[in-house]
Order: sequence, then structure tokens, then C-alpha cells
Amino acid sequence: MVSLTTLLHPARALVLLAALALGACHEGATPQSASTLPAGGGAATDPGTAPVISGQPASTALVVGQPFSFTPTAGSPTGAKLAFLLISAPSFLSIDAATGVVSGTPAAVDIGTYTGVHVAVTDGQTTVAGPSFTLTVAAASSPTPPSVTGALTISGSPITAAVEGVAWSFRPTATVTTAGMTLVFRVANAPAWMAIDPSTGTLSGTPPAGSVGTYPNIVLAVSDSSSEAALPAFTLSVSAPAAPVVSGTPPAKATVGVAYSFRPTATDPNGYALVYTVTGLPGWATFDPLTGAVSGVPAAKDAGTTASVTITASDGFSKASLPAATVTVMAATSGSAALSWVAPTQRTDGTALTNLAGFRVYYGTTSGSYPNSISITNPSLTGYVVDALPPGTYYFVTTAFDANGNESAYSNPVSKTIS
Repeated sequence: MVSLTTLLHPARALVLLAALALGACHEGATPQSASTLPAGGGAATDPGTAPVISGQPASTALVVGQPFSFTPTAGSPTGAKLAFLLISAPSFLSIDAATGVVSGTPAAVDIGTYTGVHVAVTDGQTTVAGPSFTLTVAAASSPTPPSVTGALTISGSPITAAVEGVAWSFRPTATVTTAGMTLVFRVANAPAWMAIDPSTGTLSGTPPAGSVGTYPNIVLAVSDSSSEAALPAFTLSVSAPAAPVVSGTPPAKATVGVAYSFRPTATDPNGYALVYTVTGLPGWATFDPLTGAVSGVPAAKDAGTTASVTITASDGFSKASLPAATVTVMAATSGSAALSWVAPTQRTDGTALTNLAGFRVYYGTTSGSYPNSISITNPSLTGYVVDALPPGTYYFVTTAFDANGNESAYSNPVSKTIS
């Protein structure tokens, strides 16, 4: 116990000459550490609660340089917050994950046909795909054919690697035998997502989701009215884009009546918008598919353990998940702090203190700020137990007061952590 000497000022302000000490106290049971279980699926989804989505673009024929926009119709029977993903779309399109608006303006490199494009909607637990559609991008006008002289040749080295969701293109160099001769290009064994401009030989396209693989023996050739030339056959390999990076650890413990929250940290190396889903979500919690945040306040009936809570981030091509987490809801706990002090016997001017009337205990969760107080009107008491304290760290000081209402300054502070 650390002693604090208090003196009385001539103005009769009473200063507590006391030692404030913190004794042992009873605290609620300490929650046991929760274990992490292997990932697993959540409960089966009720079809009546799944989100719905519908709608098709008014026009699927796009022209280079002209903006495109499409908004699907979506909703949730339960009123859950929704998020949207754009699947198998060309790279010039983007989606607003919160509203589902798809928009973009194609460039010349985007000329071609894109099949299987669709918008998906999720409430974080159930993902539903909208109707698929095909987009065709055409040139705004026919480009002027090259007018060069020399023997008919074609040259150039295509890039032989592509990534899902990332635009790929190659334009060869060609010459003709006679100035002004019209060239016509063609390609053989190209993947379905690859388009060719027959007047320039430009190959272009964006590999959609699901196109990972190897495409061999692609041949690009050019001809005029009398001859033909071709590049050596090449093989194109399509890989999946780098997966999102998601991190964070959901708190393993929640307390009845206390707000619980967790939000993962995630980035996408490709710069795509991320949408989140969750499996195993506790019934007392809500989930935001736009941020991946889990929040809620468990009630007494929710006490227990929920295993395999798994949060996944997806960019429409690749996804990454946090390790499955276990969340245990503990009963509300409280603790107490036992305080003791030495009663003052004199005032600050050295005269005897003959009319001590009692003590006050002040406390709060920030050192130097004590919004809570307890008055003790028995001057013979030299201790008190403050109980029903929720988990947290508390700081305590005491004062003494006399029968005339004069009160001392604070004693030295002491602290107690309730867990």
C-alpha cells in the first residue's frame, strides 16, 4: 500500500491524507480461448430469402467511341444489403458494386464479340447470376487500308501470354506488291474471345472468366489480289489473374450485450472492385457484402460457439478467403475493485481534524477523468468495494470531506483491469 499524506489548507479546504490501495476482488469467469476449426460450409440457404436479379441491355451492338450503360433490376426479399459483380466482361466495362450499373466506352482495340457476359448479385451469403448476354463491338467506320509498296510480307511477334480479364492485342506489319493494293487479313484457330480486324490484321480481345488454358496453332495471314503471306503459328497461354489479398482475424470472443465488429483488409492486384461473401455467419450478426464487415450485438440466447465463419473476397475472376474462424459468445461478465485508504487526522495548516464526515470514491476509464463517484458518510470506514464493473481498465481516486462540506484534493490514482 502506497501512503498519500494530505494536508489542510488555511482556507479549510480538506486534503485527504490517505493511502489508496487496490485489493483483490472477485471478477467474472475469464472466457476460454476459442479454437479455429477447418473451413466448412454454412447452413443451407432458404430459396425464399435469396436475392433476385433480371434484365438485359436494350442494345448489345456497340460501336467504338460510343458509351454503353446497363442497369439490372435486383432486390432482396429480406431487405439485405446487396453488392454486384461483373462476370466474363470485356475490360472496357466496369461495374458499380453498390448499384449494379455497368458502363464503359469501347475503343478500337475492343472490336469483337464477347459472349457469356452477366451481372451477379450477392447479399453476402447467397450469390445469384443474372441472365447472360453477348456484346458485339464494331468499328465506327471502315479504316483506310494501308498503301505501301514492295513484296507482300507480314511480320511481328505476338505476345504469347494473356490474363483473364485483361485486354490482349497484337497488330502485325504488312507490305503489298503494288501501291494502293487492298489487304485482307484472316486468323485461324483463334479462341472464341479473340477478334480480328480484317483490314489491319489487329487481333484483340479480353479473356473472360473460365478461359484459362492453352490455345495452340494460331495463324495470322494476309492476302492481296494475287498472293498470301502468314506469320509462323503461335500458341497463346491464358492464366488466371492474381488473386485478391485479404487479411485480418475476426475476434474469437463476443460478449452478450456488447457490440461486436470485424472488417477485413483486402486489396486486388488487378485493380478490380471486390465483393465479399460469408459462410457460417452467426444468427445475431449482420454482413456487408461491399466491405466484408461483420457486426452485431449478441443476446443471452446467443451464448455458445459458431464454427467455420469464413469471409471471401472476389473480383469476379479470382477469390481469396480468410481462414475459417470460430466465434464464441460469452455470458456478460463483471468484476469489482476493492479500495482501501488511511483516514486523515489533520488539516493542511497542521491543526487537528476533529469533524471528519466521510469519503468520496471517484472513478472512470481514463486516467485523470473520473465521471463516476460514490459518497461514504461513515468516517470510520477505510475501504470500499466498487462492483458490477464491465470488462475494461478503471482508474480510482478518493477524497475526504468534513462536516462543513470542505473536501480534500484527490489522492494518488490506482487502476484495475477487469477482463
